[in-house]
Amino acid sequence: MSRSTRIREALDQPLTSDYIDEKMKNGWRPVAIEWERPAEEGELTLTEVPFGLRVGNDCHHLVEDTGEMDALRVMLAAIVDDLSMSEVARRLNAAGHRRRDGADWTQVEVFELLPRIIEVAPDIYATDAWRDERSQKAERKLRAVS
Repeated sequence: MSRSTRIREALDQPLTSDYIDEKMKNGWRPVAIEWERPAEEGELTLTEVPFGLRVGNDCHHLVEDTGEMDALRVMLAAIVDDLSMSEVARRLNAAGHRRRDGADWTQVEVFELLPRIIEVAPDIYATDAWRDERSQKAERKLRAVS
């Protein structure tokens, strides 16, 4: 299997045939195209549900997804412990957590979730379970040093 390089370019002006020809002369070939336009009033637009939430049974509200929130807690705890993104991914996979598509976690997917982890961290920090877990971890660390 041959290796290839891909790039994504955001356009700030209309796409022209000259631009495409120049890219192709340099060895590039188009593999996808993404179109965008302003949404019309009343038009349904799709937004991805944030990781850790799912659409509720009433189809009008988002509710916590227990499994995904558990994965976010594992990520947050590992990041607080100053572990690498690859180690965070390894811990997620070892604990049986999978991505929404069922695939194993990689350091890239963990890194891409950092904004979401930052968003939910205050709520996770405020739970008794978080405080108890961190307290127990600190006690174990002290005992190991003694």
